[in-house]
Amino acid sequence: MIRHPHADESAPPKDRGTADLPMFAQAPEPPRQSETYTQAQRNADVRAWLETLVPLARELARKSGAHGVTVSDVRITAVNRGLMTDEESRTRGSALGQLMKMAGLVETPEFRRSSIGRSHSNNHRVWVAPEFARAA
Repeated sequence: MIRHPHADESAPPKDRGTADLPMFAQAPEPPRQSETYTQAQRNADVRAWLETLVPLARELARKSGAHGVTVSDVRITAVNRGLMTDEESRTRGSALGQLMKMAGLVETPEFRRSSIGRSHSNNHRVWVAPEFARAA
């Protein structure tokens, strides 16, 4: 039983239904992925997944014109169309930053606030289709 260091030693311990555990019990380790699934294989899987979203990013960029598109726009549309599950949005969402470059879109100096809760309303870069890019 864990006792407070200043507890009265003559008093019997109070039973509060607690287990007799060490003060700093270790939580069990989470299960690890198979050692045969290498980082290179993971990268290849993520790249293949991103390539399925490239046509969507291009379509949204062309439809939005000079207004542009953000990663959050692509994420929301992909989930709505069933191209990405909500679970993939959570676990692989950080890889979506590469998607815009893979799609050949042009970054602008503008940012737009994200409407996705997991993004904490952070600003996302606005990307446009090459035909709408302003000449520098």
